[in-house]
Amino acid sequence: MREELTLRQKISIGLSVAGLILLLIGIASFFGSDAEDYFDLFDEVYYGTYQSADIKSVKIDIDYGDVVILNGSEFQLKIDNVDKENFKMELVNNVLSIRYDVPVIDSIYMNKGDGAKTRFELVLPNKMYEELNLDVFNGSLNIKGVSCNELVLNSKMTDTDFEKVNINQSATIDLSLSDFKAQSCMMYSPQIICGNGYTHIMKSTLNNLKLEGAMGDVNIASCLLSGSSRIEGGSGDINILLSGSKESYGFSFLSGNKDVTVDSQSYKDYDGKTSDNNILVDSGRGAIAFKFN
Repeated sequence: MREELTLRQKISIGLSVAGLILLLIGIASFFGSDAEDYFDLFDEVYYGTYQSADIKSVKIDIDYGDVVILNGSEFQLKIDNVDKENFKMELVNNVLSIRYDVPVIDSIYMNKGDGAKTRFELVLPNKMYEELNLDVFNGSLNIKGVSCNELVLNSKMTDTDFEKVNINQSATIDLSLSDFKAQSCMMYSPQIICGNGYTHIMKSTLNNLKLEGAMGDVNIASCLLSGSSRIEGGSGDINILLSGSKESYGFSFLSGNKDVTVDSQSYKDYDGKTSDNNILVDSGRGAIAFKFN
């Protein structure tokens, strides 16, 4: 009985080793060949696929790739180095949906070396959209000159850049592991959930801002914080340079781990005068400092 078990063990080990060798051969063959041998990769440009009146909202769900959204005179979508089987674009109930589902290992292989990178460049007709819903897992996201009533952004590991973006009603921006940069923007009721990356907002107007700090540092430069804003500190530092004078703002500070600095003066548990522009600060472990220009 003992010899029979030993023989079975030997056979099992032998089969396992053989399977492992075949697996390694397959992996080596996979990574040693061109991506086109395994994926139906294609580049395509869709000109004027939809008219301006057809699109009221845009939903983008991209697992991997660089995404650019621009303002223009007519619809255009240009895609590069995309696996055709995993790409889908459709317009349903005036919602333009662009989806790209691709496993991480596939995306790495398709974009290895000096080859073309996966890229989506979307030009939207100039108008106010009802909603932009953007979910990009890994890559980059650049938006310029686009206007919408509501924006929902989940950037995961995607570094994001806004320029001249106008959000008319509300925005939820979840940054996770991403860096975020915004300039010359107008955002009403933005909720910015910071992550491990760096957040930098400059020369913008933020109405009723809610900022949740995390591990990454935050820098808000030459911005107007209008209405009622709330700043919640995290472990990263938050530095804010406000447009206007100190008298243009009313401050309240809740007890936290650190004092809040306003024009180099430290405060703790402070309930100041009210103003047209009020800022409530709940400090965390990182430093929070306000200055004015």
